[in-house]
This record gives sequence, C-alpha cells and structure tokens, in this order.
Amino acid sequence: MLGLAIVSGCAGFKPTASTDYASLFDTQTLQQGDLTITVGLPAGDDTEAIYGVDLAAAQIQPVWLKVVNAGTDKVWFLPSGLDPDYFSPSEAAFAFYKKNDISTNLAIARHFNSLAFQNPIMPGASRSGFVLSNLDDGIKVVDIDLLSNRSAHMLTFFLEVPGFQGDYKEVDLDTLYDEQSLLLLDDETGLRRYLESLPCCAA
Repeated sequence: MLGLAIVSGCAGFKPTASTDYASLFDTQTLQQGDLTITVGLPAGDDTEAIYGVDLAAAQIQPVWLKVVNAGTDKVWFLPSGLDPDYFSPSEAAFAFYKKNDISTNLAIARHFNSLAFQNPIMPGASRSGFVLSNLDDGIKVVDIDLLSNRSAHMLTFFLEVPGFQGDYKEVDLDTLYDEQSLLLLDDETGLRRYLESLPCCAA
C-alpha cells in the first residue's frame, strides 16, 4: 500500500447520511451470468459530502460498486483487481485523523468502514459500497473481478471522471472534417482493398 500523509481540516466532521448514495452520480451496469454489476464515480463535492472529508486531497477516489447475485454460489469481490494499490477503509481514514481528537478519529474510522463494500455476496442477495482507489483524471478504467468456487467473472467499465475538463471536450468532432476528406468503407473487404492500394513504403 502507498503511504498517506495526515491531512488536516477534519474539524466538524459531518458526513451526509444516506441509504441511496448511487442517486448522487451516474452509474453503468453490466450483466454476466447470474451476476449484475453496477459501478459509479461520485464527483468531488459529492465525495466530500459522503465521506465528510476531501478524499482528493489524499489522492483517493471512491468507486461505488453494487453486485446482485442471482446464482446459487457465494461470490467474492477482489479489490486488488480494481486497483493493486487500493486503500483499506482504516488506511484511508488514518489520513484524516486529527491530532489529540480521539472521538473524531473514531467517528471517521467507523464511517469509512460503514461505506466500504463488504464480502461476500451471498446467493440471492446483493451488496453495495465503496472501494477506495487511487485518484485518476479523465477516463477511469474500472476492472471488476468476482470469484466463486466454480466460476470467475471479469468485467471492465470505462467511467468518465466527473468534473474533468479535457481538451478533447472542446473539439467539435462533427465538423472537424468535411465530407470530401472522409473515405467511407462499407465492410472489411472494402477496407482491405483500400489498404492494398496504398504505397508499400513511407516516404
């Protein structure tokens, strides 16, 4: 695990209490076999409201995960597949401890643990919670690995990090090229024929 520096400013620790955090941000859902997996990324302001602290200040990004298990086997989520250097709830909470304030520190630790995704996902049940990963910008690749005694499920999500303003967002792709400069090929045969007509070597 990566070391964390103590971050000050936890006075008045008052996170938002909710039973439906996923309503605060966009989610994506995929189904594989008997499993339905949903993931989402809260924006910075929402993250601070949920956790009561500025996780981005410690380079931490929470990923919300929900797994619905409609099968007959117990399933386990492997957080190291999402991020080999993921943060445990207690490790992340420690970054926000206040010196000589045991009651606040205990409140932070308990809250972080209450938000964490908990294994296992029992047959016919669902689990939801947050996994604390390292902070990314732009597009975050979220790999979800799930194991049971008889099967393995591996899914990949591509999530846009809320609030990120990349240069590519300023490009109007619809008007970047005019129709005369575009070559439209209907199928693989047409693509192959075009490629074979090109010069064999670069100048």
